[in-house]
Amino acid sequence: MKKFLYITLATFATVLFGTGCNQNESKVYYSSIVTLIDGSYDYAYSVEFDDGKTAYVTNSFSHHFTFSDKLNGEGRAYIWYEIADEKKPGFDHSLTLVSLEPLSTFKLISINDPDVTDLDKFTASASISEMAYAMNRDYLTMAVNFPASTTGNYSHQMQLLYNDNPEHEGAYQQYYPTTDDGYLYLELYHNSNGDPGSTNTQAIACYKVDYNNLHGMQPMSDYKGIKVIQPVQGGRVEIYTYDFPKQ
Repeated sequence: MKKFLYITLATFATVLFGTGCNQNESKVYYSSIVTLIDGSYDYAYSVEFDDGKTAYVTNSFSHHFTFSDKLNGEGRAYIWYEIADEKKPGFDHSLTLVSLEPLSTFKLISINDPDVTDLDKFTASASISEMAYAMNRDYLTMAVNFPASTTGNYSHQMQLLYNDNPEHEGAYQQYYPTTDDGYLYLELYHNSNGDPGSTNTQAIACYKVDYNNLHGMQPMSDYKGIKVIQPVQGGRVEIYTYDFPKQ
């Protein structure tokens, strides 16, 4: 099965990397992109925020979430919630969900993975507008902008890949530094499947990074940050840089 990201458009206008807050009359609602952890007999799943804090979900059985077999009982989601008074041993907080939106989540793979094919068709423009990295669970989350039609049935495909070739051979070889600059380099590819649209569109994707399964990659804590080589509009190539927060 090809591990393409078949773009699912975000239903919310603004991507919040971190936690947002909205007060509605007497209630205060929060929103955040989080990791869901498969639960047990008395709760369907729990929440782990990207700072490592955990939360018991009082109404997890009311908001269905399907876990992928490939992510070992984990998944990423965008949630709206209230702080709950209920205390649950083993958790830092408790919360009650208002809504839950699953996010497309994949394992980061090598450019030489057998499932990576037809990269010559992945030449359409795309650009990252925001990125965050959760060191506690090794999830990279990014918002990608790309031109698309508002009508029609076009299936956009994107791939974020790690190039483990000895000299980074491939379409983006010339954009790698001649000496190590301390960043992890990744490559973004986009296939618009002939979509002639020009409306700026945004989608969200998350990637699980497992350096043990990617040849030549170091633990993420060894890097200063992440640089993504991306094909922007006008046939140009740019590098999006994300610096890890200083500890």
